[in-house]
Amino acid sequence: VAGGIIRDVVANDIPYVLKQEIYATAALFGALAFVLLADFGEFYVWIAILVAFLVRAAGIIWGLSLPTVHHRKG
Repeated sequence: VAGGIIRDVVANDIPYVLKQEIYATAALFGALAFVLLADFGEFYVWIAILVAFLVRAAGIIWGLSLPTVHHRKG
């Protein structure tokens, strides 16, 4: 995620993770699953990877997105 942010900032673009796409959220869910399952063995680490993949894939396939925040002027 950090590498993508640096790339976008250098390219003078809005970082991809700050857009509506479910990108960092998938990484967060995968990391959480990894932390919770790491003590159970190597097989469960693959489940954490699968969790991150499935969350990201669901966002792409079904067009899921995060809510946006609209800033008010004034």
